[in-house]
Amino acid sequence: MGERESSELSLEDLAERTGQPPERLLEWRALGVIGSPDRAEFARRDVERVQLIGFCLARGVGIETIARAEETEAGLLGHYLEQMFPTGDQPTYTLAEAAARAGFGVEMARRLHHVSGPPWLGERIVEEDIELLHGWKVALENGLPEEALIQLTRVYADSLGRVAEAEARLFHFYVHDRIREIGLSGRELRERTEGASEPKRRLIEPALLYFHRKGMASAVCEDMLLHFAEYSGSKEKRDGPAQMRLAIGFLDLASFTPMTESLGDVAAAAVVALFSDLVREVASRHRGRVVERIGDAFMFTFTEPETAVGCLLEIRERARHSTSFPPSAEASTMDRSSTAKAATSARTSTLHRALRPRQSVTKSSSRPRYEERWRLPPSISRRSASVG
Repeated sequence: MGERESSELSLEDLAERTGQPPERLLEWRALGVIGSPDRAEFARRDVERVQLIGFCLARGVGIETIARAEETEAGLLGHYLEQMFPTGDQPTYTLAEAAARAGFGVEMARRLHHVSGPPWLGERIVEEDIELLHGWKVALENGLPEEALIQLTRVYADSLGRVAEAEARLFHFYVHDRIREIGLSGRELRERTEGASEPKRRLIEPALLYFHRKGMASAVCEDMLLHFAEYSGSKEKRDGPAQMRLAIGFLDLASFTPMTESLGDVAAAAVVALFSDLVREVASRHRGRVVERIGDAFMFTFTEPETAVGCLLEIRERARHSTSFPPSAEASTMDRSSTAKAATSARTSTLHRALRPRQSVTKSSSRPRYEERWRLPPSISRRSASVG
């Protein structure tokens, strides 16, 4: 059963549930970062506080620094715990209890749970985790195989994790830091920051639903084409399930490191930002999709190689004639192309000394592992043929 019997924990209970030795927990209580100095017992919320402190220590933040910040901004750790666990203190369950309630095997429940949350929280399972397991159980019962469910769970976790990271980082750099720069500090800084963040938090769920509807509209259109292919007589025979043919394009800036050394980090970042805007605008008009960006490098998918090549060539021409990028210099251009049925590639250098996109396109038949699109390019089997 869940931990409903008591809201208080002994020192031994807290040590058992967090894996921290009792003497260390006593030291942290003396520093004022967990527990209360006038009570021997700990609150259930101290489990999350200890885990959060352990995370900070593992990332190189000393316990003295944590204690100093907690003293200066009273309630700082609690502030972050409230954002991490907005539903507040809840009964927790073991993985076996959660799996039994949701009708899952323990191993499958463990895989889904580990995919879904920060590993440093361990097997912290509350009611909303069990509700999600119930939903996944319904999906399995309606024909979604376990492999597809794991992929879908990773897409949700990875993609929305990146959304949340962007929200937190951008707010910190562009709101919190600017409030601090006007001279506020300590509790006053935190209170002003919290006041500014509240309207933003109210926008999060409506924004997620809005963009999901937009994305679903595009995905449904692509799914419709797959259905039409079944009636056109042109559908290719698949070697297995979940296979589709895509043209995959790669583009980055040649000599990016020398450019950064020459222009400096700030100027180089501005060039990459301009380049990113250009790439996304052109890819969208060519019905391409940017599935990965790492620094100055982009990975796209298109339905046909001709579309991919047209997109990359337009990016080259737009960059060549743009006045927003660094001055031009002499450079050579080399293009190689192949038939639409085989792989198509084009590598080029532009007339810009600091902006020289390197491009290639490959038409591939692959079994997409959708969760990997947000990390590394999927492993694919390539066929290519060069023609004059």
